[in-house]
Amino acid sequence: MLNIKSLSLGPVSLVFSMEGLQVIYVFIMALLLSLFFPKIIKEEIDKKNIILKTSALIIILAGIAVLYLF
Repeated sequence: MLNIKSLSLGPVSLVFSMEGLQVIYVFIMALLLSLFFPKIIKEEIDKKNIILKTSALIIILAGIAVLYLF
């Protein structure tokens, strides 16, 4: 229902591109859960994984910016 409401308030391409930001929230929640509750999510947090996931987030944000500008 909120998706339909947001479509009525803004441009369609911007609304759908903002859905891509959900990846950032999932990344932050997974990072916090694995740090504070390691029994819930068993994910290795090392330098390589952080760099890989951060670069993926940057690429996603660049794609959202391209959709917004064009």
